[in-house]
Amino acid sequence: MALLPFALAVPAVMSAAQVADDPLAEPRLQVCLNGEWLRHVGADVATVPAGGWEPVRVPEDPFSAAKGSAWFRLDFVVPERFTAPDRRVLLRFVRVRHYARVLVNGRQCGENYGARAPFEVDITSAVRSGELNRLEVWVHDCSGAYAAPGKTIDDLETLKRLSTLQGYREQATIAEDVLLLSRPELHVADVLIMPSVREGKLSIRLGVTNESGRDRSVRLTNRVVLGDREVLRLPPATATVGAGGTVSLELSQPWADPRLWGYPPHGEPILYHLETKLGDDDRLVTRFGFREVWTEGDRMVLNGRDLKVLGYWVPEGSGRSVWTLRMAAIQSAGCNAIHNHAEPREPGFYDVADELGLLVWDAGYCGGPLGTTANMSDAAFPDVLPELEQQYPRWAQTVANHPSVVLLMMECLYNEEAAVRLGEAYRSVDPTRLIHRGGGMVRPMDLAAYASNFEMNEPDPLVNIRRSWETWGRSLRTFDGQPVPVVNKEIWYKVDWNHAPTAEAFAQATAEAVDYLREQGLPGFILYGQAAFRARPPHEQPIGWPSASGEGQHARETRTGGLSWFPPDFVNFFDPERPAFEPLPVAAAMREAGARYLGHDVNVAATRRPEVLVTVTRDGEPVADAYVYAVPVRGVVANPVGMRTDRQGIAWFALRDPGTYRFLCRGANRWESVTLDAPLQALDRQHGGEGPLLSCRLPV
Repeated sequence: MALLPFALAVPAVMSAAQVADDPLAEPRLQVCLNGEWLRHVGADVATVPAGGWEPVRVPEDPFSAAKGSAWFRLDFVVPERFTAPDRRVLLRFVRVRHYARVLVNGRQCGENYGARAPFEVDITSAVRSGELNRLEVWVHDCSGAYAAPGKTIDDLETLKRLSTLQGYREQATIAEDVLLLSRPELHVADVLIMPSVREGKLSIRLGVTNESGRDRSVRLTNRVVLGDREVLRLPPATATVGAGGTVSLELSQPWADPRLWGYPPHGEPILYHLETKLGDDDRLVTRFGFREVWTEGDRMVLNGRDLKVLGYWVPEGSGRSVWTLRMAAIQSAGCNAIHNHAEPREPGFYDVADELGLLVWDAGYCGGPLGTTANMSDAAFPDVLPELEQQYPRWAQTVANHPSVVLLMMECLYNEEAAVRLGEAYRSVDPTRLIHRGGGMVRPMDLAAYASNFEMNEPDPLVNIRRSWETWGRSLRTFDGQPVPVVNKEIWYKVDWNHAPTAEAFAQATAEAVDYLREQGLPGFILYGQAAFRARPPHEQPIGWPSASGEGQHARETRTGGLSWFPPDFVNFFDPERPAFEPLPVAAAMREAGARYLGHDVNVAATRRPEVLVTVTRDGEPVADAYVYAVPVRGVVANPVGMRTDRQGIAWFALRDPGTYRFLCRGANRWESVTLDAPLQALDRQHGGEGPLLSCRLPV
């Protein structure tokens, strides 16, 4: 029987009540449709299968993803509030691999190619308000006519570059969250928040879209809050938006004393909220941190202090519970950064990094291991580049306001033209990251990623340990047009764990490598290490999740990713008798040497954001497929979010911000609610899992 690591706790303050008026009189509404769907593997797009459907959780974990093609089906209700006049109903897919065709009630509403950016489909004209609607999504892997719009691509090398060499090319799956959205026709389309430490001001760039059939005049107001206390108000602005058009506005306001985001000594993980209002038409709340990253010569600077990057590569994972433990474990090894790879991560990845003060060295492409693709990428990129140029700006828009994202790595493209063009596509949306300027690359990025591979996948005692440090040299240029230097150094160590003092041996190995980088005058490097923590074999115990609801994947195994060559995960979710993560001697050595390299130690995360399980019942029985909404009451300013209950009537909320919330559900004739406090929780590193989740019952 699976051990359930998630204990339950009753919140300190909880009260239930009926709600007479419409409690969701908000311009923007959202419900996460994750949970049990139906899937049919292998059918063609021409005809929706009549039978052969089997239940599957969406988003799928990578171990169960189909190859080739698959149909997904969900019957869902669109609340009447979603379809009020002058509103649009949309579906947002965070990631589908690789092609998706979306049908609602038998009508095709949209399609999308590529897994590097979310996409939305307008379903306003296809849905029936207050009734069951049928959503059907046909997905296809990255091949043939479904690899890129208007092309049929069968060349394997090109397909690998269009998708990634990480093994996702053959997957046909809904890999991340699916959201049902309702927003006004006149709405804030996008927000870019641009804090400046050097100038002592906050600037914002806003896009306002008018999807109605008439011109509209709007008045915008913006204020910044910390918790629910206003700390800054920006000047109001007015604009006229033509029918079917979009206008862009830029505003700024001096800010003398913001609390800087980062980790000590650069700052602390303080997160503000920007509330943008279009009169009574729209209200959008955007979370951000006040920080600025820039370069001075060959130095990286964060908030006025020199920045060096000591990072850890964790390419896979999903869900706030998973990422919170993984990132805390990374910090415990003395790292100040996490390196994403292959393709952008899910929203929860960036959220947790923001909350823990962990820097993100982001990436959206993997061309494969050095030496396997460098000589054959040029022929593939003419087919690959146009499609990636469509996806990179949409990706940039989704992570633009996450303060944790400070660097974007382009090296894995193995192609100078691709690196420059895709960097420009990214910067067209977000110019605040360190990528490149003009026609060249920012100097710290030219120095590429320095790697440390700990080959420690053998059973204890380990005898042979290989550590190699090398630049991943590419034919890139610095911003002044000079070739990038390529430096290689390898350090080999043989340690007999039965006799050698392992901690000292590892400390010596790490110190020599770090000192070498310091002698070279390098501004920063990324440390690849996948086995610095004691791992539990994935077959010991499967993870028992408390609900099929909730954001992110629910992996069936404690393993990173869906590929067999990844080592077992380094966090423990299933055994409460063991610590959540157990550093090996190499992790302690990394921390010691890393502190010398960075010039300071890295604090380990001590708290996590609240998670709440809301059980909806009627006459004591669970209610499946109900929509439960979390509406902030005190302590936080945010847009409401909704969750769909599973068969046990449970809605699993991973709240981004602590505070007091009212959880609402519509009964037969009225709204019912329960109000509870959801404070920050202690991160339990002594036992498997994260500790207790808050829980409450909501009779309807």
